[in-house]
Amino acid sequence: MRRQDRAPEADICLILEGSYPYVFGGVSGWTQALMASQPERRFGVIAMSAPGAGPRRYDPPANLHWVQDVVLGDDDRAGRGRGGGDEAGGTRLAAAMATLLEEGTPAALADLAAAVAREAGGVPARALLDGPLGWGMVCALYDRFVPGASFVQFYWTWRALFGGVLSVLRAPLPRAGAYHAVTTGYAGLMAARAGGETGRPVLLTEHGIYTNERRVDLMLADWLHPAFPDRDIGAAPRRDIADFWLMAFESFAQVCYGACRDIVALSAAGRHEQKMLGAPPDRCRVIPNGIDAGRFAQIGPRRAGPPRVALLGRVVPIKDIHCFIRAVAALRRELPQVTAVVAGPWDEDPAYYASCTALVRKLGLEGVLRFPGLMPVTEVLEQSDVLVLTSTSESQPLALLEAGAAGRPCVATDVGACREILTGAEDERPPEGPGGFVTRLAAPEETAARLAELLRDPVQRREMGENLRRRVRRHYGADAMRAAYAGLYADALAVRGAPWRASA
Repeated sequence: MRRQDRAPEADICLILEGSYPYVFGGVSGWTQALMASQPERRFGVIAMSAPGAGPRRYDPPANLHWVQDVVLGDDDRAGRGRGGGDEAGGTRLAAAMATLLEEGTPAALADLAAAVAREAGGVPARALLDGPLGWGMVCALYDRFVPGASFVQFYWTWRALFGGVLSVLRAPLPRAGAYHAVTTGYAGLMAARAGGETGRPVLLTEHGIYTNERRVDLMLADWLHPAFPDRDIGAAPRRDIADFWLMAFESFAQVCYGACRDIVALSAAGRHEQKMLGAPPDRCRVIPNGIDAGRFAQIGPRRAGPPRVALLGRVVPIKDIHCFIRAVAALRRELPQVTAVVAGPWDEDPAYYASCTALVRKLGLEGVLRFPGLMPVTEVLEQSDVLVLTSTSESQPLALLEAGAAGRPCVATDVGACREILTGAEDERPPEGPGGFVTRLAAPEETAARLAELLRDPVQRREMGENLRRRVRRHYGADAMRAAYAGLYADALAVRGAPWRASA
């Protein structure tokens, strides 16, 4: 496998953002497993990331032949200095960008690409963003979308947003039989561009719904605020900077949906959200995550010892580790011997990790709640009685499936497919029974109460664990997922009358 600027052909080009191969777990783990499950296909990966993504975290499967890196936004390697174009050209670029934001169609993306080529030519990205073209563009967009808001905030918002779009439009485009985006956002734009320029099919799999996850991020971003001057009561509502971000994310999703042949969600709840965001219903389908339940078959009841609860996941805001910490503190008031672990990487967001460890100290949980970093999943589950998930957004978390395969009940927030996994789909036949409890978001006291109920009642804990084990084995097997994607790929590669054949 090679890292390179121009990539050779592939059967399937996977397009990812902020994940594989630089972030461990979650979508990255799913990507690795997907490629390994399709050994007859030749894969390539476009890995989109912010500057300084760090080392790769995965050894590639044999059928991953190349990774093409695309650094999003204002990258020092993109060139410096001023020059090229003028403010009038920036105004014309702004009009094309505004059409993309307001219409959200593949055609609008193609028009923006043509406008960038026409107005910017060979101007390096940094020079474009810093020069007259960029100034004309940011002023025109500000006047159109957020007049009266903080211009400084909008300037940096525009710079990040358009810098990412520019990276998408200017990156080398490898040839492939089909392009498979594993999120919307910038990856979805890249997939839409690829489909438009090559005529090959575009597929999408959404794990968490990108637009909704960015909405959560914006809610947590305390640097964003309306920043409008005082105005009369009853004045017409006006967009603020957060509204502008959300409009951009929604339009990016619509561009991707419009370009796709197949739009995959991991659960019925995810499919419903996609339809609400504009995905064509006739292209939407559900392919649940699948796991090899046999990996966990040897995990039996936990050995004697103080009760332990575990959270499997990255230490990032969307996992709401603060809620888990507060839940453990509340649980300790009922069960003083309880211990807890957050098993997952904590280096993705050092500031958030620091806030978590500070909260542990504040609540007197040193020596009670640990952050050991990455651990083998089987080891975590062997040593735990109950798995906890406190996320504010999920699609179909693998952690719940893995816990179920090990016979461990779960307490999880009511996001994505968590309720479906723990209580069963409406049409589940035969009904397997509850595999744990579902809680409200950001409800540490409720989480603690449900954990206390399970930890005090070993019979209920064992019954719920076995219910979940049966559900996972029956409905979430790796073979079904493998077959579903094999069918999707075969159909996509057969488009236009003849199967695709990548050159050797």
